Amino acid sequence: MRFPYSHYQFPLLSGLAVLAVAGGSFFFLTQQYQRDLLQHIETRAKVLAAQIEITRGYITEHYVDKIQRSHGKPFIAERDHAAPDRIPLPFTATREIAAQMSAQGWYGARLLSLTPLNPANRPDDEFEREALQAIEAGADSFARIESVGGIPQFRRMTPDRAVTAYRRIPAPSSRVFTSSTR
Repeated sequence: MRFPYSHYQFPLLSGLAVLAVAGGSFFFLTQQYQRDLLQHIETRAKVLAAQIEITRGYITEHYVDKIQRSHGKPFIAERDHAAPDRIPLPFTATREIAAQMSAQGWYGARLLSLTPLNPANRPDDEFEREALQAIEAGADSFARIESVGGIPQFRRMTPDRAVTAYRRIPAPSSRVFTSSTR
């Protein structure tokens, strides 16, 4: 006995096979994408946790401990804060916390300026020079992926929008924040 629609069997079975393979591929790809996304989110969460831990340790060491040992004596805020009556300026604190994050391999960050008070805050490479010029010209940010020491890194620079609690004045536009993620 011959199936009356036999000339439709091959295209129908072929279509079902293609649909099954496409559905399986779609399922596999969505599962892979979800795993990659969760891994990325987990990494970001670890960075935030490390940032919080390092910041809390820094504040405890350079502010709280010194305040508790001062017995009400006044403090002087300055770059060199090694003495017991000295506390770091916010700019210094930011630089030192970022250096600790970099030392632990989380990310690198610097505060840069075209006219820095500290020569260490000048641009170090072509990316930083180009980014500073773009931001000075009004860009909200400047980013690209480039090889640093043979390792691809996402590098991004943004204007420093920090606001002081006392004056409520934005920081000079020539100071910018730069970061690199491995």
